[in-house]
Amino acid sequence: MVLITGLENITENFGYLAIFGIITASSFGLPIPEELVLLVAGWAASQHFISLPIAVFVAVLAIFIGDNIGYYLGKKYGQGFLNRYVKGEFRKKFVDKLINAFHKHPDRTIFLARFVMGLRFISPILSGAGKIKWREFVMYDFAGILIFVPAVVGIGYFAGQNLALIAKAVQGSILAFSIVMIIIGFGLGFWLVKRRRAKA
Repeated sequence: MVLITGLENITENFGYLAIFGIITASSFGLPIPEELVLLVAGWAASQHFISLPIAVFVAVLAIFIGDNIGYYLGKKYGQGFLNRYVKGEFRKKFVDKLINAFHKHPDRTIFLARFVMGLRFISPILSGAGKIKWREFVMYDFAGILIFVPAVVGIGYFAGQNLALIAKAVQGSILAFSIVMIIIGFGLGFWLVKRRRAKA
């Protein structure tokens, strides 16, 4: 609750700059889930502190920039970091398998990663470290962003005065929230892939 109140005060006083700054900082390890920032942005728009369309645009821009910086850092330093610090069974069972998943199914993996808390943070870095083509990464990552951001901001907007209850539920039900977002993302991803194949 303290975190929510703090985010509300910051967003109310600093508006779009707060949204942009906090979301971008979360891309580099600030321990604040994007969901909470987006929910607060939606709430601030419902209270007429900021404009809803501009809030969505700023959030999309912040996440897009943060993800691309993560991709660049992963591409330039990722392999060296992994070779030096990530070894053994953890590397084989988790990291290498995840990178292989990005290579085999970049459309599904990158897109769905946007809807999984935690995975969305490392997805750009692993995409860069795994030498995924930048165009592929941007295409599928941006598609996920365009769905994820308006959905969560919209929840915050329509929640209005019940934001604290929803945010508390999100904080207390991280796994459940991630599962729901995965199902939504998987459904949308399946639809996008099916539509793309139909056009080919």
